[in-house]
Amino acid sequence: MKKQPHFYLRAMLATLFVVTMALPAVTLTGSAKQSDPCPGCGPMGQGWPMFHHDQAHTGVTNCIQAPVTNHLLWSYEAGGSVLSSPAVSNGRVYCASYEDSTVFCLNESSGAFVWKFSASDWIPYSSPAISGDKVYIGSRDKNVYCLNASTGEKLWSFTTGGMIYSSPTIVKNRLYIGSSDNKLYCLNATSGNPLWNYSTTSFVWCSPAVADNKVYVGSMDAKMYCLNATSGEPLWNFTTGMIIYSSPVIEHHRVYFGSWDHSVYCLDADNGTKIWSRDIGSGSLGAIFSTPAVLDGRVYIGVDWMPQGGFFCLNASDGTILWNRTLNGAVYASPAIADHKVYVGTCQDHAFYCFDTQNGTQLWSYTGGDYFASSPAIANGKVFVGSNDHHLYCFAPAYQICQVRGGLLKTTAWVKNNGPDNLTVNYTISLTGGFILLGKTTSGAISIRPYSVGSIRSQAIVGFGRPTITYTVGNVTATAKAHVFLFYVDVHQKG
Repeated sequence: MKKQPHFYLRAMLATLFVVTMALPAVTLTGSAKQSDPCPGCGPMGQGWPMFHHDQAHTGVTNCIQAPVTNHLLWSYEAGGSVLSSPAVSNGRVYCASYEDSTVFCLNESSGAFVWKFSASDWIPYSSPAISGDKVYIGSRDKNVYCLNASTGEKLWSFTTGGMIYSSPTIVKNRLYIGSSDNKLYCLNATSGNPLWNYSTTSFVWCSPAVADNKVYVGSMDAKMYCLNATSGEPLWNFTTGMIIYSSPVIEHHRVYFGSWDHSVYCLDADNGTKIWSRDIGSGSLGAIFSTPAVLDGRVYIGVDWMPQGGFFCLNASDGTILWNRTLNGAVYASPAIADHKVYVGTCQDHAFYCFDTQNGTQLWSYTGGDYFASSPAIANGKVFVGSNDHHLYCFAPAYQICQVRGGLLKTTAWVKNNGPDNLTVNYTISLTGGFILLGKTTSGAISIRPYSVGSIRSQAIVGFGRPTITYTVGNVTATAKAHVFLFYVDVHQKG
């Protein structure tokens, strides 16, 4: 009988061990796998595959990290103005330059040149779309091109009746794109064969958005159209006060877009009924080129006030202005959002900005050699944007803490070296709060090869409670909330 307490204690510890072994190690991303410690953009794994990220053109990625400073990781000098929006997929960046009529492909990490393809006329604003191993883009030479994503080899081209400024949208095996011949086209994405086209009464320069088997597109005839995505049958149209260059965004069965009549519109996506509109112009100025980004009940959009510009955050329910910023240049570009940050460029002041999505606080800016009309792309902790100064820029920290996991007796953090040089930095891991018996502080140094990922691991952690864990690697800090169950650490929330 004297050994009974020891027996019960051993049984309890054995039970706790089995339970903790069965618990999942929850990460800051909430979705990453052990084989991919730095996934960058969560479960979709698609990077930024087309204009404004997705077929609904939300302008939002689920990357958990985005640049918090204007650190320039690399820049690439193209053969002309970079007005096109970049696309990012499988470790490569695809974009187009205007005057030299080329589509080019770069290494995402280093900006190293991979290949380029030359069209027979300029490529102004059409942006590449990536689907599988193919790249799609339009040109002023009236052609839609399909290229091999690995080599740049032309696979097929389709000729429309007018210059193409529209960016293609890919949904399954269908490609949707507008043309200056006043038409919206639907092509077979594998062969380039036309499936249907629909005629408006003026140029179609914006990029079509697709949701729920409907395709939405604006025209210079001042109308927003909704068509059946399979057949091209018209379902409804809505008339604004002036031409529509802004591409539509579909979110929660609503359509958001801007018009040159100074107003942002919200329509019912099913029937085209106006839910609200908001004039964000300034006197007789305020043409809207920008496509809005929509996230968490908020609409972010830029406006042209020559020579100044404005950037607005509106309530998605009723169009109420939540915050706005008057800038030193007109905003033609469309914003991109990740990690509670919104990025957008301006014209006259040649600046690229990062704002806090909640209150509009300016977090950083970067001044280039000319204006930013390119809409940014965000992937794997980096922001990519083109400029009229002939450069494609990549902003990212020199290194980053890309993920943290808990586990039995420990936490593990993965650190990514984004730069071309070997990296050696000191680190500390500290726990504050809770009742921690062992492992409150860990310190050491880590060395990481260029463009590689290294891991750091805490000392054994034993205790109870809900401490805050702070990971400091060089001058980079990340925090997380945790539960500690005796010797199991569950990292459950980003701080």
